[in-house]
Amino acid sequence: MPAEHPDAPLVPSPASPDLRRRCPLSPPQDYEELRDNGQLGTFRLPDDSLAWLITSYADATRVLGDRRFGSGANMASLGPEEGDTPGWLFGLDAPEHTRLRRLFTPHFTARALSHMEIRITALAGERLDAMLAAGAPADLFKEFLWPLPRLVVYDLLDVPSAQQDDFERRLAVGDDPAQPLEERLGAFRNVWRAMVAFARERRHGHGDDLIGQLLRADGEEGPLTVEEAASLMLSLRLGGQAPVAHTLAMGIFMLLQRDGGLGTIPIEDDASLDSAVEELLRHVPSNNLGIVRTARQDVPLGDHTIPAGHPVFVNLPVADRDPARWPAPDDLDVKRAHASHLAFGYGAHRCLGHHLARLELRVMLRELLTRCPQLRLAVDPADVRREITATTFGVAELPVSW
Repeated sequence: MPAEHPDAPLVPSPASPDLRRRCPLSPPQDYEELRDNGQLGTFRLPDDSLAWLITSYADATRVLGDRRFGSGANMASLGPEEGDTPGWLFGLDAPEHTRLRRLFTPHFTARALSHMEIRITALAGERLDAMLAAGAPADLFKEFLWPLPRLVVYDLLDVPSAQQDDFERRLAVGDDPAQPLEERLGAFRNVWRAMVAFARERRHGHGDDLIGQLLRADGEEGPLTVEEAASLMLSLRLGGQAPVAHTLAMGIFMLLQRDGGLGTIPIEDDASLDSAVEELLRHVPSNNLGIVRTARQDVPLGDHTIPAGHPVFVNLPVADRDPARWPAPDDLDVKRAHASHLAFGYGAHRCLGHHLARLELRVMLRELLTRCPQLRLAVDPADVRREITATTFGVAELPVSW
């Protein structure tokens, strides 16, 4: 267990009610003060041990780009043996992580995913048409922002609607905080096993779907197993919904409280819209937890040495508002000329689906601005229900009118 770190300030953990914020939509002030003072921090984990906290952009890129920090803390336990989830990218390091990334990456480039723009546009249109037909007010989060990224992932994977419903029924148990922990873990194991069965069927098919292509490929990295394919499916489903939905929901919530509302986002060309998307990704603090790594050996960092075995949490929202990296970092400037940000991570573990997420955000924004140019909040901002957990800083609803 990590020992006390007397020289590193102790701060509240993510989602703690004791965390201070300069305003309700800001990253934690406690973490910003660490960043601005050039300090590493610590906080207590549920077992009362201590974890290290990284808050500056420079330290974040050092840790995330350093292979002395491993991803094992993120390994799911979904397979038949404890800790056994073949292909779970979030918890793997080189060489296994490298092998799988080489298999997956050609299918997730901007060029490879360009065909998805037509489908995403169609799916967005269907959801917005239904919302507009039902009339105002409406919950934009429930009707549009939350379901659409999930639908896009299933469309990419070519999962029939009946199997989507089956996967979602199982996942609903895993996502229900009212259920006992073992029930929730069992639900995730069940959906992974159902996805293994789905992948096994696709292995013997002849279509051009993504999973079938990966399973039947005969590349130098070796064949993909059905268990690895199931892990890819589940990671895309779990990682492909909440980050997109909450980033856009929080961004829209912020913009609708400003003069000009969504009209401040330029949509005259893709380049302008892309700049707005990058600014939302940088500015919106929807990732409460950040990225978790574990020191694989003693690693000097600043005035400290992170001992081997100690967990390290890289807080992306605070690092992405580092004044040493961006001028006026706390301003949401949708016309900002952009340097790279950390919303998708950094280094070898940078999010595999970042091109897909960017495409979704651009299409969703474009369709919303085109179809609902007069969008406005239907309630006082203080009355919008929030979702603040150890991992998420977002909204639970977004009532709007037009």
